Amino acid sequence: MKHLYTVFVCLLIAIAAMGQNKKKPEDKGGEPGITTHLVSYAHRTHNDARDEKKARPLPDSILTGWRVSSNLLTLHHPDGGISAAIEYRFRPDWGVLVEGGWIFIDEKKLYDMRGQFTPKAKGYYVRPEIRYYLSGKHGKHRLFFSQDFFYRKVSFYEERIVKMNVDPRDGSADYEQLSTYGKTKEMFGTDSKVGFQTFFGNNHRIVFEAYVGLGLKYRKFTYDRPVPPNSYLEDRNYNFDDAPDRNNIWDGAFPVGLKIGYRF
Repeated sequence: MKHLYTVFVCLLIAIAAMGQNKKKPEDKGGEPGITTHLVSYAHRTHNDARDEKKARPLPDSILTGWRVSSNLLTLHHPDGGISAAIEYRFRPDWGVLVEGGWIFIDEKKLYDMRGQFTPKAKGYYVRPEIRYYLSGKHGKHRLFFSQDFFYRKVSFYEERIVKMNVDPRDGSADYEQLSTYGKTKEMFGTDSKVGFQTFFGNNHRIVFEAYVGLGLKYRKFTYDRPVPPNSYLEDRNYNFDDAPDRNNIWDGAFPVGLKIGYRF
């Protein structure tokens, strides 16, 4: 599903971009006549007008106002899903944005862990953001710097292998049991980002955006019941991991976005 969604939206971007580029007429050999000179003059005039239009700053009616978008990369996150954002640029160089998402993909899918056929993850995230757009050489206001704050919560099931009747002398167990534990994970933090936003189409209605950033997040999780300390995780290839999951920690955040949207 996520690959089809990504390909579909990328195709829309490509079609919109190709629609802006018209093929130039091919040059014909031979001695140029008056018709050729007239066509050449008209072509140069058209190119000059086009170059002048490109160098002309975008009007405030395009730079300001409302726009909606979706981040294609959230479908590929460990706790992923579909996202939607709404942005309001109250000035050409300032804007505010709120993004939210429905999470239905959990980390078991990414790491090929057991339990891929247990109920899907359930969660959400919200991310308010403020942006400052640089005017740039031609007043296009494409490059931006932003600061956001986010909160994410997701619940899913984790299948752990529990050693039963462990002998305290040598650590051996009579048998191992596969048990399911409900896990709820919460994260909050802040990101600083840099990116660009540009428009496509004759009316500049299609919005394309990309950004990268660096931030800080706090992560914690809880289980619906106590997890035995001698339990461990195992993937579908029978590779196991008995290292304890780190809880209540601060960690780095590295946001990346690739967005497509529409300007109202």
